[in-house]
Amino acid sequence: MTEAFTRPPSVSPRRARDDHDKELKREAIIAAVRTLFTVSSFSAVTMDGIAAHVGIAKGTLYLYFASKEELFLFLVERELVQLFDEIEEQVVLAGQLDPASAARTIAGCCVARPLLMRLLVILHSIIENNLPLERILGFKRGLREHILATGLVLEGSLPFLVRGDGALLILRLNALCIGLWQASQPPPIPSDILRREGLDMLRVDFAGELESTLRALMSGWSAGRAPATPSQVTAPMRSDPGL
Repeated sequence: MTEAFTRPPSVSPRRARDDHDKELKREAIIAAVRTLFTVSSFSAVTMDGIAAHVGIAKGTLYLYFASKEELFLFLVERELVQLFDEIEEQVVLAGQLDPASAARTIAGCCVARPLLMRLLVILHSIIENNLPLERILGFKRGLREHILATGLVLEGSLPFLVRGDGALLILRLNALCIGLWQASQPPPIPSDILRREGLDMLRVDFAGELESTLRALMSGWSAGRAPATPSQVTAPMRSDPGL
């Protein structure tokens, strides 16, 4: 896979040198966003702040990304592709997996990407809400291809999955990550107060709950209680084998 949902066209040598310089600047911008978002909220990250962090004029920044939302969506795409790559690599290396092993492997890939978890929480409500329709559709078309392709890999390594289950598993994984991440990040309350009030049970351990919920879901499939054949889950391969 590449690190974005679309592949750049071939160019002449001179254009390639120019594009290389632009790519270096683009990477610096992405690195700045990653750094700033790691320590602050989406609303606190501004185009002014990004430009200052990179050391470029704000106008130059807009030559690379039309808006803050466009910039964050690019980061979402990159993080998702890397997650899909890692899941595929881990399950293939592990061979045939039972539900417990599969849950541990897949959950581990997600837990290792807290930045992506934070991005997924704001993807639909904030990032996509402020982008042109064609950009959103392009993102979703590319996402669908990756989900279907990674789903096929899962079906090849998880013997209890049937055709279409792999893609559905990823869709449910997405929903679990969003919900559990939000539940595990409440406003800070000292642990001693929670214990005193008998509220310890309301604290959510993201890693533990994600693994246990995935294990329960896949155990149901393994036991034959939850066949997954939704009409929207078909299995076309990626149109570009390089993705």
